[in-house]
Amino acid sequence: MAHNHSQQKSAPPSCYFFQNKIINIYNHLSASPPLAPTSPYPPSTCSALSHFSLISTSDLPDLLEGMKTSTCSLDPIPSTLVKACLPALSPLITSLINSSLSTGSVPSALKLAAITPILKKSGLDPNIPNNYRPISNLPFLSKLIERTVASQLKSHLTTNNLFECFQSGFRSHHSTETALLRVTNDLLLSSDSGNLNILILLDLTAAFDTINHSILLSRLQTTFNITDRNQFIHINHCKSPSAPLTQGVPQGSVLGPLLFILYILPHGFSVPFSSHLLNLSIFFDQTLSYEHHIKHITKTAFYHLRNIARLRPSLSPQSAETLIHAFVTSRLDYCNSLLYGLPSRLNRLQYIQNSAARLLTRTSSCEHITPVLKDLHWLPIPQRIQFKLLTIVYKSLHNLAPAYLSELLHHHTPTRALRTPAMIGCSFVVDREYFGEIGLLDPGMEVYGGENIELGMRVWQCGGSMEVLPCARVAHIERTKKPYNNDIDYYAKRNALRAAEVWMDEFKSHVYMAWNIPMNNPGVDFGDVSERVALRNRLKCKSFRWYLQHVYPEMRIYNNTITYGEVRNSKASGYCLDQGSEDDNRAILYPCHGMSSQLARYSTEGLLQLGPLGSTTFLPDTKCLIDDGRGRTPSLKKCDAVSRSSQRLWDFTQNGPIINRDTGRCLEVEMSKEASFGLRLVMQRCSGQKWMIRNWIKHPRH
Repeated sequence: MAHNHSQQKSAPPSCYFFQNKIINIYNHLSASPPLAPTSPYPPSTCSALSHFSLISTSDLPDLLEGMKTSTCSLDPIPSTLVKACLPALSPLITSLINSSLSTGSVPSALKLAAITPILKKSGLDPNIPNNYRPISNLPFLSKLIERTVASQLKSHLTTNNLFECFQSGFRSHHSTETALLRVTNDLLLSSDSGNLNILILLDLTAAFDTINHSILLSRLQTTFNITDRNQFIHINHCKSPSAPLTQGVPQGSVLGPLLFILYILPHGFSVPFSSHLLNLSIFFDQTLSYEHHIKHITKTAFYHLRNIARLRPSLSPQSAETLIHAFVTSRLDYCNSLLYGLPSRLNRLQYIQNSAARLLTRTSSCEHITPVLKDLHWLPIPQRIQFKLLTIVYKSLHNLAPAYLSELLHHHTPTRALRTPAMIGCSFVVDREYFGEIGLLDPGMEVYGGENIELGMRVWQCGGSMEVLPCARVAHIERTKKPYNNDIDYYAKRNALRAAEVWMDEFKSHVYMAWNIPMNNPGVDFGDVSERVALRNRLKCKSFRWYLQHVYPEMRIYNNTITYGEVRNSKASGYCLDQGSEDDNRAILYPCHGMSSQLARYSTEGLLQLGPLGSTTFLPDTKCLIDDGRGRTPSLKKCDAVSRSSQRLWDFTQNGPIINRDTGRCLEVEMSKEASFGLRLVMQRCSGQKWMIRNWIKHPRH
């Protein structure tokens, strides 16, 4: 704040203004009838904090960590110099702190505070003393003593659970948003129960400055650094005479907020009713629609956007973004978790964000805003709200949020058994005789992998059931060294094929497709399965189709597959059709490797899908190759996300062309210096190129 000459002359009387202000408040309180009797302070059942623990020189670095190096006008030497010379000064500083802790007194020189009047809000008249808030600047050593006391006092309050459970100010992991979220939650739950709700708010004038020392001392049962304090007003190089501080605690001190919490802890209040109110900068209304609050945000945000727009021609993109985040985004994000469930009212907030993005990037109003927000990495308003709520939930589950929020979340622990089509792993409980009757574990399986899936199919198909007991706990002690080699993929593949041949009937092709290996001569010796087939017949087990219908209906069915595997072109030996990057949505040519990204599947419908199979309907299915006719590059899209279904349909015969049914163009390969490996896929008039898909299940009807 800039101070002119007249302001400097008026500085000394300001000290008396702050004193007279508190006296007038006290006179008003004493002249008025009591609002309500104060509730007696509940007797404490915990051990009292009878004395402070002394510190050692090794504790000083922790006390200094995070302390600002700003120097008070009362400090004889700069604070930065004290920190720099700490090894030499630490014995003296430690002795001074311990002396104060043991005697319960602080040197009078450290009880003097320099008051800097700060405007409460920007835009207020600086010539009106009532618009200022007195901020205390204390000597550096005084702050060190207060930090020591505050640390031990907080530890005592936390250990003995003495904090008011809903006190959210001046506490770690607490904020205005957590407090408002709990209030809103309670109001909504009560309204859902049909109750009438009344929200009572109390705004204290000069809260820190009106603390009564006698009441505070009776609570603390100590006079440590509270009484016999003095202060003076300091503006630039002008200061007033010092005056005693007979009420209140210094604003800006370390202990001030903690003493205020202890002061108001035992009080009860009664206040008049109001139908519309401002609660921690959030406008509450009777229906919790936050209509007035959203209007207020809209008006304020556009005011700042207009100001930034005037400056935009002279601002760099980084500076403009900083201003937008400071004046606009901060308002959109403040306590936005309260707006969850109000989608119709979020349009105005989204319009603010869109306008800010257009201003920052100089995007025309005719252009789509979604790509702009994506490039800026700005989440839209609904997603910002969801992200905030998920963050609060995570903190609540990991003891990083107030207890009054954590207690609202309950882990879902069902007691009933849950049916499962197969086990995860192979830890289970089973009747010994029954286990023997159904054939134990398949002795033909080797090493590791697949035995749990095989057992699940066998149990269900042969009349049993498999269930998960949520409350059960199983300890798994893993070997430090495996008795088999590291290549377990071969054994997992071998065991999977063995289970498929015995139990999956006409659906066994799914396993061969998933591993991208041919059904004839797969190159994997899965052993003799005749004994397991005989076991299935002896037990009169049901079909795998029954298993899909009654136990595992979520499994994706690919029985319409004609051919699958690697797709090769006669013009590009050694290269296969590949799904490329999942985010790119473009098929490419890549050296053949036989892994899932090169797994193609051509169906009886004419779909040509590329990529790993979607094992269940809960997971995304493999994408379809598309020719939309607008360019020469084929694309990969979700099969149901095309404008015309014929764009995803192809005609194909082995060693023949791949022709799109919608455009009549062929999928072909051409040489290109810009493309990877010098080859790229194109859609063009057919030139006679031939394609081959490696594995056939059934021959096409056309």
